[in-house]
Amino acid sequence: MRLTLRTLLAYLDDTLDPAQAKLIGQKLGESESAQKLVDRIKEVTRRRRLTTPPSTGPSGIDPNTIADYLDNVVSPEQASEVEEICLSSDVHLAEVAACHQILTLILGEPASVPPSANQRMYGLVKGPEAIPFRKPATAARAEAEHHVEPREVDETLRLGLPPVGRKDSWTNRLILLGGGVVAAGLLIFALFQFINPGPKERDNKGGDRVAQNKDGDKPPTSDKVDPGKDDTKGKGGADKQDGTDKKPTDKTEVESKDGKKEDESKVKIVDSAPSEIPLGPPSDRQAAIGHMIALEKGEPTLLLQMGPEKTDWKRVLPKKKEAEIFSARPLLALPSMRGEVELNKGLHLMLWGTMPEQSLVPGLLYESIVELYTHETLDLDMLLQRGRIVLTCTREKPAVVRVRFENPTLARQEFADITFQAKDASILVDRFCIYPPPPSSEPFYKDPKNANRLGPVATVGFSVLSGTVFLKFGDVTHTLSAPPEPFQLVWNSRGTMTGPNSVKELPAFLTYDPALPKGSDAKPRKETLRARENLVKQLSTKALDVVLTESLSQESADRRGDRRLALRAFAAIDDLTSLVEAIENPKSVLVDVRANAREALRDWIGSSRDNDYKLFDVLTRKFKKKEAEIIMDLLHGLSTKETQRPERFELLIEYLTSQNQVIRELAFWNLYTLAPAGRNIQYNSAAESEARAAAAAAWRALIPAGQLPPPPPKK
Repeated sequence: MRLTLRTLLAYLDDTLDPAQAKLIGQKLGESESAQKLVDRIKEVTRRRRLTTPPSTGPSGIDPNTIADYLDNVVSPEQASEVEEICLSSDVHLAEVAACHQILTLILGEPASVPPSANQRMYGLVKGPEAIPFRKPATAARAEAEHHVEPREVDETLRLGLPPVGRKDSWTNRLILLGGGVVAAGLLIFALFQFINPGPKERDNKGGDRVAQNKDGDKPPTSDKVDPGKDDTKGKGGADKQDGTDKKPTDKTEVESKDGKKEDESKVKIVDSAPSEIPLGPPSDRQAAIGHMIALEKGEPTLLLQMGPEKTDWKRVLPKKKEAEIFSARPLLALPSMRGEVELNKGLHLMLWGTMPEQSLVPGLLYESIVELYTHETLDLDMLLQRGRIVLTCTREKPAVVRVRFENPTLARQEFADITFQAKDASILVDRFCIYPPPPSSEPFYKDPKNANRLGPVATVGFSVLSGTVFLKFGDVTHTLSAPPEPFQLVWNSRGTMTGPNSVKELPAFLTYDPALPKGSDAKPRKETLRARENLVKQLSTKALDVVLTESLSQESADRRGDRRLALRAFAAIDDLTSLVEAIENPKSVLVDVRANAREALRDWIGSSRDNDYKLFDVLTRKFKKKEAEIIMDLLHGLSTKETQRPERFELLIEYLTSQNQVIRELAFWNLYTLAPAGRNIQYNSAAESEARAAAAAAWRALIPAGQLPPPPPKK
């Protein structure tokens, strides 16, 4: 059997015979291009807003031809033509794959007949056939009992197990029966162990790392831990083999400075540090770990969490049934949105989406994305993918939080352990990751393993807002407190660490609602706040992608904020196709859409080490491979060395008249950035070809062949 598009669809929809499915599966495992096609089929069938294929024109195809192709009644030439169209067009591929899937469901599953209709049909006939529950004829039963499938099919389904049901299978029946008895015994033993835990488990319910002392007695002397001493030393690490910390019980008495004994739970520990907790892979267990709460400031509430299958975002609402937050599922606050979560172990988490027009934060953060994990020892284990969060301790006892984040330079995961010493201690954590702008940018390497590739630069800042925390990074523990004490530590993926830094008061960009600097324009902030309210209001009745698409179609000038927020939200949910299509927007008046989409796409590829190649895959499915490579080169921009080559500027000017609008837009951005002397040249990538050609001629006059751009005009 040949590996064609039709057989591949039949394999995916499970309509092949077992032997054929086995053969196609082997061929699929041997073909990298077929595996990429499978991924593409799954992606296009889930993509929303795809239009129906045209029935006329250069890419038009008759719906009857698609039906004949699925029925396998077309000639080989027609089949080849249909498959070629599907491989070059996402719209056609999605149509054929979806139709095949729908036909499989309709033809492969029994029809659901209402009981009333069933009774009426039996009432139309007379005799024994009218009895609804009569047994089938003996001959029919005998035929069914003696029916034996072909050996090839039977062995494929059994995956090599011995057959059951043939004349020579009594021994196999006894073997299977014995295996079932053994399995039942093991199951009973497991249930007994679960219902009757051992002595240690009964003494420490729930596996809590702090021993329970119901009688309030002092724990044995050997279990005491000096608050200022790491208990891994002096005992050979024997107590740390299971990766847990031993702490004194809540009512241990300690001696104060005046010699009096006090309850340790009431004594503030000021010089203890987090002990060593080994780093392991995060838990993938999905469990309720907290719940969402409404914002205290009366802002619009919007928080999204990935569904159980991790295929789409679900809105979380501050209500009993819709408020649960689960571990091992990404959690997202869109740009300009904030969401708050109360965690079950006495911690408060705020996801702080930002917009530079709104909160004076540099245009590097935007959305906030985290993933929370369960952990036997830590009070919270989490991954900060990008953006800003605030962690606050809401319980009296100390709490330990591990914050993981990506190091794109070394292609590994880093982490920091934060110990909150008292209730209301709070720390703000920022993570942003970018490619430096031209001419300092790194070029696009087609080979991800290129030895010269460094990747984007990540920066993580830890800033204490209130109280005191211990921040353990690597082998060093830092004590940070709210200003004016040393309050901040900043890490960089290129190997630098600054801090602890001290300031008299908290900087404005770290405050919840900073005032605009004197003389600044308040209009962008008003646009952003109004766009945020519009987005939340519309999401009460519409899906997120629908609202974002409708926002981009608004052409009026007073909707500029809605369009800007929509494009940054597309980047937040990793909808790269929509961003590329926004750069291709054909309406000449929507210059801001193309510019903001370009910026959002460039920020997105810089947010993680391998995002370049995710976007490159999307571009190669949409454009020719050479065009995709040009787009990636232009997104990165010219390096300092390339800016000294006149031929590079000649190529950029040539791209201004390219047939690909994305290339035109990015070429203009590079020229505008690297040649300030030409910023008065009017250019619009969506304008008519004559206007684009005139602008290209003006650029050639400014930068003649073989020369570099002139210096910028003096102010």
